[in-house]
Amino acid sequence: MTIEDFKRFINHELNLSTRWETVADGQYLIIENYKLPAGPYEGSLVSIAIKNTNTVPFCPHPSVHVSPHLASFKRITKNVNGRNVTARNVLKSKIGVEWQYWSRRFINQPATPQDLWTQLLYTFIEDIN
Repeated sequence: MTIEDFKRFINHELNLSTRWETVADGQYLIIENYKLPAGPYEGSLVSIAIKNTNTVPFCPHPSVHVSPHLASFKRITKNVNGRNVTARNVLKSKIGVEWQYWSRRFINQPATPQDLWTQLLYTFIEDIN
């Protein structure tokens, strides 16, 4: 799968609008005006962006960008194997002030556009902020 395959899936299978935006740290594919279907942000109308890594097959950068802001920029403490671990998982995005950078690893290398889309959406469904 390439980023262009993913873009075609978004445009033709999901009938969503996309655009490219280039900023100082690279090029982003922006999926515009998507209504989140489930989770703590259900019903929110957002734009979602992923960075173009120019790899074939496409290997997504471990981040998802969203506009408008959905979560606070607070630090989160979790108990991991009996230890308190503090992590900041929502940061300011380099795309612009209206964007948030959600640091997220993709569970598996997405093999298809559907795999990538599912993992992107899961970011907002499983969020604990």
